[in-house]
Amino acid sequence: CNQEIKFKLFYETAMEHGADFIATGHYARAGELKITSLGPRPAGPSPRAAGASTRAAALRNPSSKLFSNSPALLRAVDEKKDQTYFLYRISNEALEKTIFPIGGMLKVDVKKLAEKNGLHNAYKKESMGVCFVGEVSMKDFLKEYIDVKPGEIREIETEKVVGRHEGAVFYTIGQRHGLYISGKTGEVNTGLPYYVVKKDLEHNIIYVSRNLNDQNVWTDELKLKDVIMREPLDGSCHALSSPTSQSSVGVPPRACHPSMIQEIPVQVRLRHLGELIPATFDGETVKFERKIKRPAAGQSAVFYDGEVCLGGGIIC
Repeated sequence: CNQEIKFKLFYETAMEHGADFIATGHYARAGELKITSLGPRPAGPSPRAAGASTRAAALRNPSSKLFSNSPALLRAVDEKKDQTYFLYRISNEALEKTIFPIGGMLKVDVKKLAEKNGLHNAYKKESMGVCFVGEVSMKDFLKEYIDVKPGEIREIETEKVVGRHEGAVFYTIGQRHGLYISGKTGEVNTGLPYYVVKKDLEHNIIYVSRNLNDQNVWTDELKLKDVIMREPLDGSCHALSSPTSQSSVGVPPRACHPSMIQEIPVQVRLRHLGELIPATFDGETVKFERKIKRPAAGQSAVFYDGEVCLGGGIIC
């Protein structure tokens, strides 16, 4: 993740030069949660801004166990700018030394503050380019570093070649745009689009189907690797990362024996600002309450307990 790398470099450089703390412009918050009860959360006003989304409000329900006297990575007040999905691998050590000055503000208020102080970026347009690179498409960026080869697009039901692709690594399961599908004489056009349902990277083949209900598109569980959870939810080992986990920023998390990892309820985000999906996690497998579109291997599945970002892992 570009944001993770950016934070890692910033943090390590600052610590090497004797800094006590770092301040970063990420939309996130850090706090210490001192919750001793594992029962329902007390009712009361939301800590988030009045402009927070209905979805965020719905997540603040009496349900879960939170950290006890531990540093916590919290979602930003501005739900539309929250960046905790990118920062979930931050260790407690780094989190204790990090200040997020704008994490408690809405982007519109940050802009107003910048304008008031005569900063040029008060008028800067939103950028969707690759971090560190600028306005370059992800495909063009990857082509500079990955050896890609064109290949066949086949219909999974018939094995017929229906088109060509630029490189199998550029496509994700469920994708329907950016496919170069060629029409065939005599073929009946059903009017239905093709979806990517399978990738054979070894043979550089993309499989597609017009059936969005294809079993390859949907799943109700995901296997994860390189899992990290900053601390146990209630002081036990039932939510810790696996013994092989390594934190990208700061010290590795404390691990416990796999037999002590129990199934816990979490909300899972599979992409930046994506839906928070109810699920359970047993230290290796995420089991969702309903079927979801299968995400691409290599993406992160990030765990939340309402406002708190608990950690996450890499999808196998």
